[in-house]
Amino acid sequence: MTNKESGSGEIRVDDAPGGPIIMKDQIIRIKVDQKSEYTLDNARAVVSIVDRLREGLRLPLLVDFSDVHFLSRPVREYYSSEEVSQKVSSLAIISSSTIGKVIGNFFVGINRPLVPTRFMTNEEEAIAWLKEYL
Repeated sequence: MTNKESGSGEIRVDDAPGGPIIMKDQIIRIKVDQKSEYTLDNARAVVSIVDRLREGLRLPLLVDFSDVHFLSRPVREYYSSEEVSQKVSSLAIISSSTIGKVIGNFFVGINRPLVPTRFMTNEEEAIAWLKEYL
């Protein structure tokens, strides 16, 4: 894991499985770039990175599924688990793609995460909502 800290207080992990992870203004942002299969091992590795970034705090999580074409049941169940809910205070899923919207709505409706969760299409609105959980 390679952390890069910028002058703006942003911490960036570019070599995370599935895509970059950025922590800015106490919101952790994940852009899932699905060039290969996003596995349960990938999800666990990402949550491990989130765990290190959060420094013991439960922070909001923004996940961008715009480039996701498939999310397996084990991955969806893991992101809905007690383990993940102990690390994040809320979850916003965003996507501009049709398939990402289907996956996001399916996840929110079927998997029922244990933290407040919303699917949105606008990143700025998602961040404003997540700030309520800081």
